[in-house]
Amino acid sequence: MSEKPLMLEIMHIHKEWQNYMKKIAQESGIPESYRMIIMFLSRNPGVSQKEVAAFCGTTYAAVSQTIKEMHLTGFIRKETSAADQR
Repeated sequence: MSEKPLMLEIMHIHKEWQNYMKKIAQESGIPESYRMIIMFLSRNPGVSQKEVAAFCGTTYAAVSQTIKEMHLTGFIRKETSAADQR
């Protein structure tokens, strides 16, 4: 039996992790469109919507609308930055 190259094993584990997180999100009632944003915000508190859009590979307008929905449904809260009042 040959061993998988390390990169293939890492890719396999990453895919399993994504599938697990998707399942947990679905069971918790978190819409698929929210999942990537929630994960990014949890690791990068205080980021701008532009930074979220860049990470997600989507437009600022799409992220802005999704974040607005997430805020209204209680998935996230918005806070004003003391540094620049945004």
